Amino acid sequence: MDWLKLYSEFDNAVPVLFGMDDAGFEPGWTLSLNVAETGVEVCIGAWALLLSRCSGERWVTLGYMDKETAEPFPVRLEIDESLVVRDFLNSVRDQLRLQLEHADIGEEQLRRLLELESGLQLYSSTVQEEKNGTVIISGDNGMSEETVGRVASYVDTVLDLFRSVPEAKVKDLVYLPDEELQLVTEKWNPAASAYPEQPAHRIFEETAAAYADRTALVLKGKSVSYGVLNERANQLAHYLKEQGVGPGGQVALMLERSEGLIQAVLAVLKCGASYIPFDPDYPRVRIKQMLDDVSPQYVLVNSNVEVCAGTIPDGIECIQIDRIGEQLQSFSRENPEAVCTIDSPAYIMFTSGSTGQPKGVEVVHRGIVRLVCNSNFVPLNQDTVLLHMAAASFDASTFEIWGALLNGGCCVLCETGIPTIDDIGRLIADFGVNTLWMTAALFNLVIMEAPEVLKPVRYLLIGGEALSPKHVEKALNELPDTQLINGYGPTENTTFSTTYAFDRTAFDVQAPIPIGYPIANSTCYILDVYQRPVPVGVRGELYVGGDGVARGYVNRPELTAERFLPDPFSKKTSRRIYRTGDLAYWNRDGSIGFVGRVDNQVKLRGFRIELSEIDATLSQYPDVEQAVTVVVDGDGGSKWLAAYVKVERPEEYDVSGLLSFARENLPDYMVPSRIVPIKEWNYTPAGKLSRTKLPRPWENEASYADPVQYAGKTEETVATIYGEVLGLKSVGPNADFFELGGIHLRRYPCS
Repeated sequence: MDWLKLYSEFDNAVPVLFGMDDAGFEPGWTLSLNVAETGVEVCIGAWALLLSRCSGERWVTLGYMDKETAEPFPVRLEIDESLVVRDFLNSVRDQLRLQLEHADIGEEQLRRLLELESGLQLYSSTVQEEKNGTVIISGDNGMSEETVGRVASYVDTVLDLFRSVPEAKVKDLVYLPDEELQLVTEKWNPAASAYPEQPAHRIFEETAAAYADRTALVLKGKSVSYGVLNERANQLAHYLKEQGVGPGGQVALMLERSEGLIQAVLAVLKCGASYIPFDPDYPRVRIKQMLDDVSPQYVLVNSNVEVCAGTIPDGIECIQIDRIGEQLQSFSRENPEAVCTIDSPAYIMFTSGSTGQPKGVEVVHRGIVRLVCNSNFVPLNQDTVLLHMAAASFDASTFEIWGALLNGGCCVLCETGIPTIDDIGRLIADFGVNTLWMTAALFNLVIMEAPEVLKPVRYLLIGGEALSPKHVEKALNELPDTQLINGYGPTENTTFSTTYAFDRTAFDVQAPIPIGYPIANSTCYILDVYQRPVPVGVRGELYVGGDGVARGYVNRPELTAERFLPDPFSKKTSRRIYRTGDLAYWNRDGSIGFVGRVDNQVKLRGFRIELSEIDATLSQYPDVEQAVTVVVDGDGGSKWLAAYVKVERPEEYDVSGLLSFARENLPDYMVPSRIVPIKEWNYTPAGKLSRTKLPRPWENEASYADPVQYAGKTEETVATIYGEVLGLKSVGPNADFFELGGIHLRRYPCS
């Protein structure tokens, strides 16, 4: 076996990822182990296994120093957890000894043999064998003494397991103590709390009976009482039942935000069917694609919505509800008979997948009821006035509509599709809005432009994307009477899974913002690649469970089986969890820290890069409101990083200072090749920042870059070749080929 083959796919050192909750601790730590009974090779096997588990990587590297050497030598080990302990340790021993036969060549020579960049870090921790039978393990990341102590106990536990169960499979070894396992699977998940065991529309009917004269909806200054809203919804429900809509049926709603929309939502549920909200402004191709996927019985529209030929599949009938008003008057105003339960489907909401193919998420009534009835993250009651400004096709609308209507509160409908700051301020002031949900992007905009419009709001929930600490800090200062809450959750778990209420006295703008704690009747687990709980402070994939978990994806059984799994930690066999695809970690107070998407990790020039880490760093620079980093595909297969920064005057902004700041705070492979200042973001219909509408990185460069001047024809020719190869409009005379995305292992045609 050629020992260099062990490095055949090496890209960069696997980091020591214990202690992600140890923000602010100085780099450098050591732990000492007595290995007289086990030997250093077994100790290396134990440490390598822990490195693999905390990083999720099958291959790990570490530096090794024996009793005689003064410099560590990089050792790369494959961690195969399918082996039994005895075979695993033999594998580690064989790999280790094979590489140590060549330790005399040294680190730098090894880099040259592997064609790696000079000085590239090959390992992030070192195992040093002492002459007295002890082993010192050290690393260069920051960890608290408490974390170092816990990690030492993990190593001891693994060593004990190696001795006691040599025939057990490595993947079945559990190194977390029972107390910590119970903490992360049970104690930090809230106990179940009571809520009505009825479908959403039945709770609404009881609310309407109790508060018939109270205002349920407000739109354009006109109010609709609970009693009137319920009667109108009943008439539409009886009409739809006559058309054949019943239990298990589906009705698509292509309606703008209006009383008609709310009536339709209630009426469909009263029939025992589920509603499917579409944004009328969706591209017609996308609407047809989604309708083909679910095949509802009817599509409810208003007569002012143009339904193009070919958009509605054959067999699906359109009903223009604004043209059947007189006809509805002949139908009963009484509540239809109960035809469904709390576990019946309530709605189907489409989300975009990584492939771009929309997926229909089927949510049951229980998810809605658990979200807004007896909630523990925000008080919802008769005094609640909620502003509904999310698109009906965006799951925040679930909270906005039902949070008011199932608690006797008032739902104020924003009459404009995409509200302006003036619209938001006017609606809050005119109708006494005291509870509000905003996307992070819209929140950032309002806080920077006109934070005063939010002062009357008592509870402000924000989310949809990672929050900006700078904007949160400004909001906490500008809105002293507002409780700011970070809300996190996928559509597949009915809007919110966790929330975090900010404490003004403890907020640290330099610290990561948690996504918080599981809400009532919800659970969270952070698991490794084998779906085992990870320790506190170690990142893993976030799985969410409880009563909000959706049924699955409509007509996607394979994808449903992949993402919706049995809950391995619940005593109820029917419980399921949803695999979010988000990386997270437990803080020691039981809150959850957010790292980013699993699929937001990119590989560039052989390095794994978390784009959100670059965004967070650039956003710390003065005058940068927010940053977004993307990977740009150049010509010839090259890829490079471009960062977009939102600033007040992009045409005057000097990017050189920000670029220097990036170089001081980020590894060179994470420094964007191009920084593009822009004034405003474009947003999706759901209110999230639209990355697809960002300008190409060179489109606006003439507005902030000086004309390129070259010293001579040769310099200009080389710059032209760089531009052609890397897909850049222009390249300056001092540009670095590799920083611009060049790949040193390729040969480019330069004839």
